Amino acid sequence: MATITVLETRQTTTSGTDGGYVFDAVPVCTDTRKIETNGFETIYLPGFQVIEGQSANAPASEMTITQASQSLPRVANSDGSHHSKANAYHVRAVRGGHTQNQYIDHGDGTITDAATGLMWQKATAPGTYSWAQATPYCENLVLGGHSDWRLPTIKELDSIAELTRWNPAIDTAYFPNTMSSVYWSSTTSYASQHFWGMYFENCEDNSLYWPNSRYVRAVRGGQNRLLGHLIVLSPSQAGKYEGGSLLPITWDTAGIEGDVRISLSHDGGTTFRTIAAQTSNDGSYDWTITGPASANCMLKIEPLSDASKGAVQGLFTIHYEPKLADAVKSLQVVSGMDVSDAIDVTRDGIVDVRDAIYSLQFEAGLR
Repeated sequence: MATITVLETRQTTTSGTDGGYVFDAVPVCTDTRKIETNGFETIYLPGFQVIEGQSANAPASEMTITQASQSLPRVANSDGSHHSKANAYHVRAVRGGHTQNQYIDHGDGTITDAATGLMWQKATAPGTYSWAQATPYCENLVLGGHSDWRLPTIKELDSIAELTRWNPAIDTAYFPNTMSSVYWSSTTSYASQHFWGMYFENCEDNSLYWPNSRYVRAVRGGQNRLLGHLIVLSPSQAGKYEGGSLLPITWDTAGIEGDVRISLSHDGGTTFRTIAAQTSNDGSYDWTITGPASANCMLKIEPLSDASKGAVQGLFTIHYEPKLADAVKSLQVVSGMDVSDAIDVTRDGIVDVRDAIYSLQFEAGLR
């Protein structure tokens, strides 16, 4: 174990040809936390960068570090490892917004991430499993009233890994007791008889031999794309759709003749209500969105001639855009006042304090 002395930093632009930054370390306090070393390299705390210090195999060494403006960058190589900002690597630019996790704890052992349209098993599966055991564990799991669980892909596991956290590198408020170890994915590796796993101590992807015993967390959501079956094109997984607006529902007809039935679930697929009992299998249907707000919506389209060739898409979000005035009116209703134009924001059939809370959260940018 190595004691860490924490230093504050100031960031100043350099005039050098690299256009980089210089971090001036100013000692301000000593942190008594410790980090492990493996004799070869230091396992860094997220958000800190070692700028000087003794060898990692000196257990009692004191290492001087700076708290940089961002966590240590993750380099996109085969193991997803982290490296110093001073190292030189290739670059590929990107544009567009950065998606933040939007977790919802349902209180039944499941967590929805509205940002990805996935529902997760909150707890780590009991025990450890080989890859061959992990797949049937997930597929046979019944949790939160759902039985369509599966082993996540490595990209799906990446989506809940927190690069700014360490040991474990995940939001433990939603995923408590996550092991700082490897979790299986369903994604095959470049190596024969190997599959990818996520190391939740420091967010590294690992190529693992399938008989090894590792941890498991199940997931559900998305859409099975099977030959000869319908495929839902819109709404999209993780999409956000405003109540009262027109939603063009589109799908691949798979050349199936006849009509289809279209249904919607607001509870993650436990129950469905019919949107269109019978409409032509022509690949499109316009629907004006109604029903309660939910981040657990799923759409099902089934051929009337053979429901087994249908498709289910989810999870996606239906939301309403309330205003501060809606919160005030909701509270007035709760206090017994007669407010004729109060809006049932949550679309649950009643105007109550939940509508006020929803409206305030929306105004604050929390929804």
